[in-house]
Amino acid sequence: MLTADDLKKLYCFNLKDLPDDPITKDYFFIKLKELTGLGDQVPFFIYLYNGKISNLESLRHDNECIDYYNRKSLHIFLYEPLCYRPNVWSQHNQGFYSEFNNEEHVLLISDELESISKYVEYNNLKNVIVHTGDYSCEKYFTNYNDKFKIVCDDLFLKNQNFTYETIDFSNLTYKKKFICLNWRYAKHRYFISSYLSDEDCYLSWYYRSTIEDLKENLWFDLDNWKLTEPGVYDKIVDGICRLNSKVPLCLDIIHDKPTDYSGINGGKNFFPNNDFVSPSIKNANENSLIDFYKNTFCEIVPESRFAQPTGNFSEKVFKPIHYKKPFILVAPPYTLEYVRSFGFKTFSDYFDESYDVEINHENRLLKIFKLIDYINGLDNKQLIYLHTQLKEILEYNFDLLHFKIKNGWKP
Repeated sequence: MLTADDLKKLYCFNLKDLPDDPITKDYFFIKLKELTGLGDQVPFFIYLYNGKISNLESLRHDNECIDYYNRKSLHIFLYEPLCYRPNVWSQHNQGFYSEFNNEEHVLLISDELESISKYVEYNNLKNVIVHTGDYSCEKYFTNYNDKFKIVCDDLFLKNQNFTYETIDFSNLTYKKKFICLNWRYAKHRYFISSYLSDEDCYLSWYYRSTIEDLKENLWFDLDNWKLTEPGVYDKIVDGICRLNSKVPLCLDIIHDKPTDYSGINGGKNFFPNNDFVSPSIKNANENSLIDFYKNTFCEIVPESRFAQPTGNFSEKVFKPIHYKKPFILVAPPYTLEYVRSFGFKTFSDYFDESYDVEINHENRLLKIFKLIDYINGLDNKQLIYLHTQLKEILEYNFDLLHFKIKNGWKP
């Protein structure tokens, strides 16, 4: 298994003046190399981590190699979402990344793209293509166009696999209406978990926190909800108190102590305090969640990011698809559109998915709450009937997911 230090490195393949790292002989890297589709001739890098790529900034090629890379083209694959911020900000406001109102993104600066820009400029490279999982990246990062081409091509998605069993739907009943899984702390996940804390839901949440933590560096003024959305505001406040009395709420990864979250600029406790492996690794190889999914109607999927313009999704969406469940996606705008670009179908004919095209992050969150309320208001008989209507879509998505796992991930 790769270590944390392994994940933080930059890996090169087929470069004329740089040897491949021995670890790239590991099956993980052999598979990634195949998934790029570039073969053994085209030079490329893979960066598995977030943020600044320091060893790329300091990398220098001689003139012969530069000419070679300019003829062949040089590709850089970013495995994680970009960490970017408005150019008027000197640092990120959510630890290692930023979230902000859309009107602020006149010019966006990415840690990863800044490193690549320095590398390209210092080496006079003219034919570099950067691959990222950020949807519409070519629209929002035009300030890098004179240095390299950036394309939405998600190596992380291409590397996903599912080996565990599916669910028998021959005798449907629902003990819970929702399942919502959370690992790393994030603002939108705290909102959703607080909102669900008294609902009919399987919920994981590990953090003891406060409403002041939630307000810190938030992309809107939460206090305005006292007047404009008093019912929602009260439910969030009550939910925070309820979470603090119940945590840790555990499903797939069990821990007996809550993590005291002390703010973005304080303790930076983004992850639960334990030594367990990340759920993204554990759940790809085990079937520890199947009993929860069997008894649940719908999954609420809090993705990695929310209040930013570029959509992005991960293996989290593939769980409800694999388990043949409808889902609500708590993610940046147009992420559902991005999911559909791969051929998957969503559920706009059966419930309101207009939240996906709402670019105002505050309003998108409120629309998601309203959709949760709608589904929560359905009784078991209504849920079973709705599932029969959705069955064709759920079966189609399941088949498409496993076809793509087997045959490739082209949109």
